[in-house]
Formats: sequence, structure tokens, C-alpha cells
Amino acid sequence: MYNNFSELLKEKNNDGWTPVMLAARYQTYPSIKAMIPFIPKDPSLWQNASNKGLHVLHCICQNENEDAHLSLTDLLEAMPEHIRGKIVNTPNKDGKKAAYYSSLKANQKNGTGAVLAKLFPSDAEATKPAESK
Repeated sequence: MYNNFSELLKEKNNDGWTPVMLAARYQTYPSIKAMIPFIPKDPSLWQNASNKGLHVLHCICQNENEDAHLSLTDLLEAMPEHIRGKIVNTPNKDGKKAAYYSSLKANQKNGTGAVLAKLFPSDAEATKPAESK
């Protein structure tokens, strides 16, 4: 039995996904918003990676819809600042950072690319895909 909801949020499924990662991946903003008050300031929750090296920001930034920017904004605000800078620059097992995924759709006004570009302008610029000739 879990002593509190925060401990449950650290549990992983067989693929290494936590409840927060699943909510981010499937863009259930109401679920993420409900979880935020219970998310501990514990770095292990934010830095947990799936078996493929994905963390919560990778999950959000790979999916773009109306709620993606809200999820990203709320999670970044809840995340301790020293972890925020580190996790944005943490690559997955393919070497891709969250900013890479968000930059693919940076032209979307309310997309995750716009959120990361505003908070981390040098990271967003450095990970822009090369333009085709």
C-alpha cells in the first residue's frame, strides 16, 4: 500500500513509464493538472526515464495538440529551476532532447516549441532542424 499519492507517481510500468509520463504522452491535460499538486520536488520523478530514455518533457514535446503547451507550461512551473535546466538538455537514447522535438513544430503559435523557445531561447535555436534546400 502507498503512504501517499506522491509515491504512486514514481511507479513505472513495464516500459518504464510513470503516470505523469503517460498523461504527458497522451495529452490528458486535466490529469496532469490534477497531479501537479502531488508531484514532489524530488528530482528522481522529473528525471525518471522510460526504457527508451524518454522523460516527461520528451513525452509532451513529441505530441502537439491544444493542451500540449498548457501541460508543458504547468509542468515547467512546478519543476524546481535547477532540474528544469538540466532536464531540458537531457537527451533520450537516440540523442534527442525535448527541444529537438518541440522545434519540429515551433511554427505553431501555442505549441510546445513556442513555450521552450520563450524559456530557453539558446536551446531552441541550437536544435532547430536544418532547412531543406
